[in-house]
Amino acid sequence: MNIKIKIVFFLTTAIIFFMQSFVYARTTVTSHLLGTGKLTLQGIDDTIDEADKFFNRYGSGLVNAHLLANQRGYAVGVPDLAYKDVMFGLSVNSGMANMGYFDKTKEHDLGELPGVALNPTFNFGFGITDRTCFIGKFFLYSSDIYRPPVDHDILTLETFKICSVGGKFRYQAVKKRNVLPGIFNFGGISLGTGADFMYGKINFSGEYIHDYDANIDISIGNYNLGKDVTVPVHLDTIYHGKYNWLMVSGSVDALIQGEFFWIFNLYTGFSFSLNTGRLSLDVNADGVVTTTYADYLALFPNPVDHVLAKTEQKHSPAYIKSYYILGMDVNFYLFNISFESMVDLHNKQDVSAQIAFRFQI
Repeated sequence: MNIKIKIVFFLTTAIIFFMQSFVYARTTVTSHLLGTGKLTLQGIDDTIDEADKFFNRYGSGLVNAHLLANQRGYAVGVPDLAYKDVMFGLSVNSGMANMGYFDKTKEHDLGELPGVALNPTFNFGFGITDRTCFIGKFFLYSSDIYRPPVDHDILTLETFKICSVGGKFRYQAVKKRNVLPGIFNFGGISLGTGADFMYGKINFSGEYIHDYDANIDISIGNYNLGKDVTVPVHLDTIYHGKYNWLMVSGSVDALIQGEFFWIFNLYTGFSFSLNTGRLSLDVNADGVVTTTYADYLALFPNPVDHVLAKTEQKHSPAYIKSYYILGMDVNFYLFNISFESMVDLHNKQDVSAQIAFRFQI
């Protein structure tokens, strides 16, 4: 091998492993609380901080779940679309991140919570040559078509839009071979490359009501009711929020297949992806604080305070991911069912689960 090629190969490999080890989800969190009344209510400050910490912990799981849901989602596990073959079907792929959180035998990172995301898609595909095929997926849905009746005081679903599209070219590098006729056949080795895109936007609103015991200092002029006095307060807040996600991935994969009794096709292999995107949550809240504390009301009227809160959460996926894939096709002649799972080789806690149905002619 030429020395220049060796150097390029070594540097490329080193960069890939470096990024795989050190690229993590990036998080930026800002939160603002503005009190325009006469009291500083530490209880409300703490509530905003706790909400901020919760979204921050939950965000890393959600962004990785969306990333997993975006990839794969095709109704064909085995590349058996020959020239002039056509298939169509549907699939549901779920991304599940930080699943190690549920392992009671291990200590967990308190900075992360599990996240789940779904990606239903319609599938289609066609053979280009006897060894090459193209498979695609698409899904578009919005509240203009149908809005689920989520109308509660604490949460109201207002509008949403979800879009998912992707495509993959696959090449059968090694053809099928008969090993034990009627019992087992070697299904071949396939190579694939493609891109996946997923976008979503959800607008929501609601009312948050909570009662606090605020420790405050009450004094005005010559009146001094005490320092660090415990005062019951009532917070009534109306909030509006936006939850957005955008995931873009380009991937390559290699799969090896085995066929049992002409019905069960097992396949396994590896996938490598380059990713970009974002997940964001923006919430704006406007509320008033009142109290029933008589000594305070003798000096000041209600409301005690006017609260404006703004929380912004932004998360990004890792730029590079590698996965192990395991799946099975069940063949009922023209109708097929496939099951597939994918595991993140970096943390071994992020997994996907997919079920798909297709007709092939």
